[in-house]
Amino acid sequence: MNGLRSEFGGPQFEPHMTVVGAIKLSEEEARDKFRKGCGEVKKVYGGTIEKFDVGFVYLLLHPTTEVMEASAHCCSCFGYNST
Repeated sequence: MNGLRSEFGGPQFEPHMTVVGAIKLSEEEARDKFRKGCGEVKKVYGGTIEKFDVGFVYLLLHPTTEVMEASAHCCSCFGYNST
């Protein structure tokens, strides 16, 4: 991350995974919703990386049923409409 930030002049942030898209929440609200959502997860599953792109630093997960269900669950917990 440091190399990419230096090369492209991007902001400093810790490596992370986006759970839902852009929504406005306080830090406390986001933490509470995330904890609630994690507490409702029924099982752990494996995932397959569909694509990796260094230019944007993202992983595209293969959209298995489990991945899509987890996405829908997270969106529901955060009140996020992905359409």
